[in-house]
Amino acid sequence: MVSEVFHPEDSATGHVMTAIAEGLAETYPVTAICAQPSYSNRGRVAPRKERYNGIDIIRVRSTTFNPHSAFLLKLLNVLSVGLSSFWAAMRNLGPNDHVFTVTNPPVAPYLILLAARLRGAHCSVIVHDLYPEALAPAGMIRATSLSYRVMAWFARQLFRRADDVIVVGRDQAQLVRSKLQAGDAPKVRVIRQSADLESITNRSKSGNAHLRALNLDDPNMVIVQFAGNIGPLQNIDRLIEMISKSAHIPKVHFLFFGSGRSREKLEREVADRGLTNVTVADPVPRSEADEMHAASDVALISLTPGMLGVSVPSRIGNALASGRPIMGVVEQGSELQQLIAETGCGWWIDPTDVAAFVKTIDTIALDPEMVVTRQELASNVAERLFGLDTMIEEYLEVVRDNDPALVS
Repeated sequence: MVSEVFHPEDSATGHVMTAIAEGLAETYPVTAICAQPSYSNRGRVAPRKERYNGIDIIRVRSTTFNPHSAFLLKLLNVLSVGLSSFWAAMRNLGPNDHVFTVTNPPVAPYLILLAARLRGAHCSVIVHDLYPEALAPAGMIRATSLSYRVMAWFARQLFRRADDVIVVGRDQAQLVRSKLQAGDAPKVRVIRQSADLESITNRSKSGNAHLRALNLDDPNMVIVQFAGNIGPLQNIDRLIEMISKSAHIPKVHFLFFGSGRSREKLEREVADRGLTNVTVADPVPRSEADEMHAASDVALISLTPGMLGVSVPSRIGNALASGRPIMGVVEQGSELQQLIAETGCGWWIDPTDVAAFVKTIDTIALDPEMVVTRQELASNVAERLFGLDTMIEEYLEVVRDNDPALVS
């Protein structure tokens, strides 16, 4: 397993990659190559080599500049992690080993695929966010630029030469397949990220500590919660407009937990518009996520137009596991829109349709029984589609398919 973020990082990627490695380690010897903590556990120095839950962890040396620092410093992080991981892979990979690598930082999968080919190993690329497509909606690069086209060419070569490409949504699978040509070998597999079904045990909003601290513990108030990164990819500008148009609807409150590039703008707009139906709170550590999910009636998940097939929000499974139906402000055809349409576990709104958003909020406010019904549906969907055992078995199938002679 090669991932910049891994235990003890408890960010979404670090948590899920550690969970995958732990599951595989019950059947096969597993080594994880990662960097020192530089995100959720930034500043903590972990051992360079460690045995953890059956996994041999190798932490490579790299720069650890703040991920929100200047572009050149972030670029140094990307390059140093990628190159150090490459040399660690060259030292540790053997013939017929199987390596899983994620697409972030963007340079890493190319170097790990090269190491796998040089060492005679199988290589599966796990796509959480698709590059360079994720850069354009964030305003970091123009989709018509030469640099974008060059990165897109390299991405096609990566997917064509990998043994497998693993995505977390059906819209991502469709976009990846569109990059491949007839005769290309890779299998494109959809493996959903599992939810923390075992750790999410508190599903009651009553007496919630977060709501009490924020003076939002009115039992008759419907809490619509946004949690996670508050950035341009989350369509914050349009969400502010939508929420502003919903301000007249009584007993509905929007609660944001998180940080990011657009948080300051969100807070400024809330103050300037006098939006008393919005509260912005700091992010909470994963150890308090159970209580955070419970501080809501409905989960709000939003992506800006242009993200179809590019990214699947990691919060989907945990929101459903907490028994919270999802308001998905996402494009039609996205994994979340398809999930809502197929299961009835929430409401779908086009990210450009302000009127539909307001109408949905009004419906939620007027029909609390419908919310309860969809909460029950959400829990059932999580147990059926987002179980850890299901995810691990699908990763084991990838290993077996690439080398049926492997003996567990």
